[in-house]
Amino acid sequence: KLSLLFLLSSYFHPLFLHPILLFSSPFCCSFSIFMLRFNVDYTVNFFLALDSRFEQIGRIVKGLAATRTSNEEHLISTTYQLYVTFQELQELSRVAEKRFFGDQQLSLIHVWFKSYVVKWIDLAAMKCKKGITEAIKNDKQTMAVTEDVGYSSSLVDTMTLFHNMVVFWKNLKWPDPEEAYSCSSALTISITDAALHYVVEVYKKADQCFSTDGKFIATVQLCTILNNMQTIRDKLSPPELLSDEIGDTKPVGIIDELGLQEFFDWLEQEKGIGLKLKEFVNRTMHNTADDISNKMSTGIFHLEKQYIPAVQKFIEEILLKHGGALSVENLQYLEEYFNTNLTVLSKNLLYPTFKLVLRKVWEATLRIFMEIGDTHLTKPSQWQACRNIALSLKEYFRADGEGLVDDDLDSPAFKAFLFDVDRRSQPTNILVLKCCSDLAAQQTMAVDLPTKQQQFGELSLTIGYLKTSSVIEVKVLEARNIPVNKTCYMPYVELQMLPGILFLDNPNESYTTKKYKQQTQNPQFRETFQIPSHSSIMQLEGTILSLVASNYDATGKDHFLGLCVVPCNIIPHCIDASELGRSSMMLNIPLFHITTSGVFLELVTRHQRSDEVASQLYTTFIKKLKANL
Repeated sequence: KLSLLFLLSSYFHPLFLHPILLFSSPFCCSFSIFMLRFNVDYTVNFFLALDSRFEQIGRIVKGLAATRTSNEEHLISTTYQLYVTFQELQELSRVAEKRFFGDQQLSLIHVWFKSYVVKWIDLAAMKCKKGITEAIKNDKQTMAVTEDVGYSSSLVDTMTLFHNMVVFWKNLKWPDPEEAYSCSSALTISITDAALHYVVEVYKKADQCFSTDGKFIATVQLCTILNNMQTIRDKLSPPELLSDEIGDTKPVGIIDELGLQEFFDWLEQEKGIGLKLKEFVNRTMHNTADDISNKMSTGIFHLEKQYIPAVQKFIEEILLKHGGALSVENLQYLEEYFNTNLTVLSKNLLYPTFKLVLRKVWEATLRIFMEIGDTHLTKPSQWQACRNIALSLKEYFRADGEGLVDDDLDSPAFKAFLFDVDRRSQPTNILVLKCCSDLAAQQTMAVDLPTKQQQFGELSLTIGYLKTSSVIEVKVLEARNIPVNKTCYMPYVELQMLPGILFLDNPNESYTTKKYKQQTQNPQFRETFQIPSHSSIMQLEGTILSLVASNYDATGKDHFLGLCVVPCNIIPHCIDASELGRSSMMLNIPLFHITTSGVFLELVTRHQRSDEVASQLYTTFIKKLKANL
């Protein structure tokens, strides 16, 4: 036994010495026997000899780095396997019982392989990308492996390749903190590049999943591709950003698999660089996950792009079959059409992606209704029916709690849809009142502007209502700071009660100041007008007195200068003429140019469709404003 130990300590080449044999219990037991029987500690000599051999091997390994070979990939792979073997041997030397080996430890073998680390990471990344390309090539049908998982074989193979990267990192155990920082950064970039490579390549197959005949058909292949992309995205997402799966569990992210949190803590403790690396890794993973989400959105956009014209065509066919009427009775045809496609999506998409797709389909459906309405719906009653159908479909998309939640259903798109439809389903009389209320609101905004921003000037007047004769007495005094140019010739002001449809005595009547030449920014008028009105009508919300300032130029054309309005419900009431002088309201009102709203546009549309009331307002008032309608 003594001779055997001497042989091992002096001549045995460590390359052929398996670490399990070297530090196995029988071998350690032999050391114990020698120490008891001969009282001689041969372990020290043994480690000194073994360490000397390690140094010789280290010089050989360093020399290999400068060697040129036709099979460099094999050389890099072999040096990595050699490093792992020595790493195991060194690790066993640390954990062996102290009473056998004392304080002896093998040399720090990582310095031999320092020049290889970058090559190892590059080789691992290259093998991963090559494996991903091969996996996608073999995944010809892009069908789910089983109904339970929802993703295809290429995703399974890619996850295996990612696992190999994890094993590589865990075997590396690079002891130098600053060099380990660089290794981790390079590995992070390699993993994210491989993930994006998979997503880009698998997305190329999505084009095969869309119909070419203009029909919207949700295919299982498209669902599988989106599931593959979502799973890769969740794999890379930082733990706090992982999307929820059905149930309470979350998929294990690559950061947790690599055990990076402990690695960050070690770097922070050793060199104070752990937090910096953690921020870099999280940011890189998060940005890549966002890139994958954008790619998924592109796929969903193509689905949406196919869905909109297909559903629009389907609804138009329903309209043709039912005499152009869109009613709640047509709802069953729509629901049958949705069931055909949405059932495929719900069965085959992972929940977060299904919810995203369903939300897009819901918002696209609302846009379809608006586009069809603009073309086919001409009456407020038809728009009301459209509104009722949308509300019924809202419950359909809720699906008894299995579909969209209230936050998704009551999205800004749905609120905008309801606002638009509510406006279009209103009788014209009500719209005219809303138009006048909108003008009053714009006047308030003009008043609140600083003086420097009131670019159209202002109008001075006094106003009061005389109960005994049921008239509004308005004295137009002057205009100030109105824009004047070379064409300014005869400024004037036109007064009109709005909406005229409520003033049955003379709904279209207007009053105009005299026109005479005043080429100035402050023209004087000093004219009084008495406008008949009923006290009850003046209290209605939306009734206003409009004053339109214009310029009649030398060529015989009118140019709009600005508008101001006075809500009738703020005009002071006086019992007789003697009180009118004391109680009249003095106003200096900024002129403004209107901002056209949906109400204005709807009234113009109804005027073009020969709606009598809308045409009356347009002819007597709106067209004078020269607004961009």
